[in-house]
Amino acid sequence: MKAQSLFSKVAAGVALVVALGCSKDTPASNVVAATYGMLLGTVKDTSGALLSSVKVTAGGKTATTNTQGYFALSGLAATDRLVVAFSKQAYVANTRIEKVRAGESVFVDAVLGAEGSTTAISATDGGTATTTNGAIVTFPPNAFVSAPGTPYTGTASVAVTAFDPTTTAGLAAFPGRFEGVADGGATIPFRSFGFIDVSPRDADGGALQLATGVTAS
Repeated sequence: MKAQSLFSKVAAGVALVVALGCSKDTPASNVVAATYGMLLGTVKDTSGALLSSVKVTAGGKTATTNTQGYFALSGLAATDRLVVAFSKQAYVANTRIEKVRAGESVFVDAVLGAEGSTTAISATDGGTATTTNGAIVTFPPNAFVSAPGTPYTGTASVAVTAFDPTTTAGLAAFPGRFEGVADGGATIPFRSFGFIDVSPRDADGGALQLATGVTAS
């Protein structure tokens, strides 16, 4: 009922703007058709609880979910594939691919999974991070760099989160769609038996990356 109420208020507001912008003397042919669309939706955690303060970005627009987990993004150009990104501290970021239609609203349900266990790893010595459900990630020595590419030599805090796409929660937390692009450029579906998110951070909480040529296994 809350989602319908929000949608009704937005739709009523759009109708009011159109009504105010057109007098009885304005020919119908002079009314410019809407060229933008809107995304409305909610963000929940994997247990189904609504999440507030989630940052939502798409098409150069940004919104934040309210205390009831709702968001709205307006003024989006029509497109068949719009990447919608969702992020919140202590949660694994997610993305959705949505189709935006001019003059229409699309409702989106997004899910974020809480970050898993965190392991302290010496950047100079390397080490292994594990999860309670058996995921293992090993980093070689001198694996990390800061965002600008500067080698990091301190202790990295590595959060590793494993997801099982055979469960409803794991499936909902998968970023994007279960598809990839083949060498010839064709889009093809694929099957996942599990996926993990690995988020290394420096002592100040800043994001770290793998150095060029380095592989974690």
